[in-house]
Amino acid sequence: YMDFNIFRKKKNNEEKPAAQKMTPKKWAKEILVFALIITFIHTFIGQNYAIPTPSMEGSLLVGDKMVVTKFSYGVRSPLTPLALPLVENTLPLIGCKSYIPFIKIPYARTDAPSPIAHNSIVVFNYPLDSNHNIDKKAHYVKRCVGLPGDILEVVNGSVTINGNALPDMPGVQWLYLVKTDGSGISKKLMDQLEISEVKPTNVSSEFLVFATPKSAETLKGIPFVKQIQRYQLQPGATDMSIFPQKDFGWNSDYFGPLYVPKKGWKVILNERNFALYERAIRVYENNPSLKYFNGKAYIAGKPVDTYTFKMDYYFMMGDNRHNSEDSRFWGFVPEDHIVGKPVLIWASMDQAEPFYKSFRWNRFMKIPE
Repeated sequence: YMDFNIFRKKKNNEEKPAAQKMTPKKWAKEILVFALIITFIHTFIGQNYAIPTPSMEGSLLVGDKMVVTKFSYGVRSPLTPLALPLVENTLPLIGCKSYIPFIKIPYARTDAPSPIAHNSIVVFNYPLDSNHNIDKKAHYVKRCVGLPGDILEVVNGSVTINGNALPDMPGVQWLYLVKTDGSGISKKLMDQLEISEVKPTNVSSEFLVFATPKSAETLKGIPFVKQIQRYQLQPGATDMSIFPQKDFGWNSDYFGPLYVPKKGWKVILNERNFALYERAIRVYENNPSLKYFNGKAYIAGKPVDTYTFKMDYYFMMGDNRHNSEDSRFWGFVPEDHIVGKPVLIWASMDQAEPFYKSFRWNRFMKIPE
């Protein structure tokens, strides 16, 4: 006996199983898996950042959108593990923190495939942000000019390391006073010469121009430009907004010499050194009881003559040297604040232009230098 039913075609409803209904429990599971994947990528692999300020103009422009790798300078442990992905430190509209601040993981970092070097571009958490956990502080991007163990000095705006000049990168720019025959500097001319910013003065024929030396030299050859002079401060002229906010005779063009702390370095805590390293010891290295009075430093009420640093530190500066708030103003960046390395500008938009004109196509898919 043969069952001929085996040769019959199966009905449609027998070929395809019924679609499974998504229950609330399954939806929650899918969302959780997605959130964990995004968190893993943002914590250990990379993240997108946008340039919000002109402090790196000349190299990175306001409106540049970058891919930043989290592993190039070593993967940092997730210091604040319970946080919402795809959100900065504050929830929009609500205004509350996007993370649970009291649950923390101790700082650790893997070996760096490409360690920070002189003139490396670095994304880091802003050290002076005291409202958030370390890894939830605001993000800054600058160029590293001082490494742990360096003796750094700024002379006429340029950096020397251990007595040797650190080459200025091509994008480094300065502030110039430009005098014309009364003609203005148009947006078209600014774009042609890659001038990032022009500010009017009280004199109609004089302008403050932020530009690279190459752009300034080209501007000098334009017929309506009568004179161009680089702005510079004088050595010994104290600017009290400059780190460490003491009368050291330092300003943004003449700064230091200053030793950048290195892990294991023992500093003598005299009055001058206390002014330079007090915040690093008290805040970054968690010695809140640190005090100095009657010519003596105290930690936990006990007098101390020296202190040995537990972390490495870095000194950061913006390429827009006369329009950057950086380590010259607020000091060192501790190693546990280092976030990652910009590796690609995947898009760029000029925020001063209408949307349809805003795309800077020549900067798409560009590697930052």
